[in-house]
Amino acid sequence: IEESAALNEILTSASRIILGESNTTPFQQNQRVICTDGKGYIHIAWKYNDTVIKYARSRDFGKSFEVREIDNTPYTKGPPHVSCSENKVAIAYKNSTGLVIAMSSDNGEHFNFCMPRSSGVSNNVLVEIRGERVYVVYEDTDTYSDVNFFYSNDSGQTWSNDAVIFDGSFGSAGSYLQWQESFFTPSMVVEGAGDNDDKIYVVAIEYFY
Repeated sequence: IEESAALNEILTSASRIILGESNTTPFQQNQRVICTDGKGYIHIAWKYNDTVIKYARSRDFGKSFEVREIDNTPYTKGPPHVSCSENKVAIAYKNSTGLVIAMSSDNGEHFNFCMPRSSGVSNNVLVEIRGERVYVVYEDTDTYSDVNFFYSNDSGQTWSNDAVIFDGSFGSAGSYLQWQESFFTPSMVVEGAGDNDDKIYVVAIEYFY
């Protein structure tokens, strides 16, 4: 009863802030679009329209937000995924030229952009940042969709090769029996502080028919 009363007090005292609007689907259900960093700053990213990714930051625990267009280059973009760790923020999404990651090391004040993959990327892109380590999972555009993983140990200066986590395939037995296995909509969580003891968990939806 005490827990229910406390929760009810939190919910009734909560306020709603409208950050802006979107002319398209702003994010997907498997993508995180809000996180808090080591200072307690709140970071939010969403797709505003086909070519604009918007970003909002609050430095006063959600009382007010600074909103800006973090990427308005003339490329078609997918919805973003955001991750925070101490003073670092990473935002990943697909555009028509590849997989883009915007990274900040000063709590969202400035962002640097990199493109570790230039082809074969779907809208399902996930990123997790822990210290100097950046972990990325994405669904590719192969005929039999795979879910791939790669990472950086140096804040995105260099990147590993892809590792296929879930491998889509096609098979047959004789002339009449055929099957297809594809993987979609991955989700990822990282346990750790950015070292060799980090544990990475990935799930995905499997289609088998």
